[in-house]
Amino acid sequence: MTKNEPNKFDGSYYEYYFNISSNLIYVEPIEIISNFFNNRISNHIHNDLVQIFIVESNDATIRLENSETGISGNSLVLIPTSILHGFEWSTEAYGKVITIQKHYFDQYLKNSPILYDFFAEPKIISKVSSKIFENLIEILNCIEFDITNNLPEKDTMLNLKVGELLIKLYRNFHPHNTASKFLSNTSVLIMNEFRMLARKNNFKPLSINEYAKELGLTRSKLSRICNEVYKKSPSELIDEMILNEAKNLLIFSEQNISEISFKLNFTSQNYFTRFFKKYENESPKDFRNKHKRPKIKFS
Repeated sequence: MTKNEPNKFDGSYYEYYFNISSNLIYVEPIEIISNFFNNRISNHIHNDLVQIFIVESNDATIRLENSETGISGNSLVLIPTSILHGFEWSTEAYGKVITIQKHYFDQYLKNSPILYDFFAEPKIISKVSSKIFENLIEILNCIEFDITNNLPEKDTMLNLKVGELLIKLYRNFHPHNTASKFLSNTSVLIMNEFRMLARKNNFKPLSINEYAKELGLTRSKLSRICNEVYKKSPSELIDEMILNEAKNLLIFSEQNISEISFKLNFTSQNYFTRFFKKYENESPKDFRNKHKRPKIKFS
């Protein structure tokens, strides 16, 4: 691993400390996480987890992909699989985080395209009302209770409570005044696998035919689904992912531009610079100088 490269986890934050792989669902207090990591969780990616943070904090910074957002008060943070993210708290935070194994999450939403579409993208929602916040925390407390107690019909109750959580999140935070896309579950799942495959291969320059073959599709079907979900071609989507990854590394890592171009599988730094300028109208160096984040030090 190169210096300051974001960690990519197959498990939760504690995969090197505790074995929780047997749990499909895991709930823990935010304050345990923030204390464990001294109020700072570095940029990282979960390959096989969906996470939902219900958090109360006076002053926090959330990083999703190449953007930073400050939050305070009651907030919701939704992190799908394969999304670069990190947290910094200047004061102790409170609340709960639920971590759900991706295959369980996919199975749970397989009959609801609207829900699947809602949870497919990362979200940060601030200023959550106290009533909604307390209700969500109460649901997570019930889920945590059933996880830790071997009561009759435990799995049935967990399914019901997780379903209640997801539906309430959708009902409270979906912009219902906008038209839903009504995408098929299959299309969303395929695009999720496509994006994960690109990340897994570290954006190696595979042809679209090779990606389609890996996914068990024809090139034309992959192109049609990609256009259905993202209104882009597969090549355009991969370029967008590479560009976002480049921005992440330029803003948050200490790797030099040559190392970044090598990491992203460009044949030369000049080729990487031409690619970057094509979309951003400025060089990687100028972009870094403009957007580089200073390291935050807490007193």
